[in-house]
Amino acid sequence: MSVFFLEKKIKDLRVLWKRGATLVETLVYLFILVLLLMVVVDALLSFSHSFGLLQSGRDIENSAIDSFERITREIRDAKSVDISQSTFGTSPGQLLLNTTDASGNAETIQFFLSGQTLHVKENGTDSGALTRSSVRVTSLIFQHISTSTAEAVKISMTLESGSGASYKSANFYDSATLRGSYPLQ
Repeated sequence: MSVFFLEKKIKDLRVLWKRGATLVETLVYLFILVLLLMVVVDALLSFSHSFGLLQSGRDIENSAIDSFERITREIRDAKSVDISQSTFGTSPGQLLLNTTDASGNAETIQFFLSGQTLHVKENGTDSGALTRSSVRVTSLIFQHISTSTAEAVKISMTLESGSGASYKSANFYDSATLRGSYPLQ
């Protein structure tokens, strides 16, 4: 009896299979497929937007870290600030430091903007960019601080990266004291 029942079920399935799907069933399946595709596309666009923001933020932070590390190190090692060749209190600022190399020979270090990229010159020769190519410097301001016992420089810089939905901008601040400017005790 079970073989007969199984054969009847197989015949019923063959009839249903040959008949095909109705127009309403096809539309329902198509609607469900379209909804699933919309959810997947929305998720991909959201991931792409988030990745763009993260990339812009990472580029800005890495450029700020590299730039400020180099600027503050050079300020600390400098003997003096060349006030006449530097531009203070306005953007784009320019900073010229008088220092010495490892052999004790006098040299100059200059930080300046070329377009929207921060550059450094050593003895008048451009040593290259300190910021990444994907990052734009929109503001660079140096402030000279001088007291009776020490000399320092305050740095203010605004960086931006990306465009459209992945645009990001950030402000950074730092200051450094010239080690050679204060008396040894």
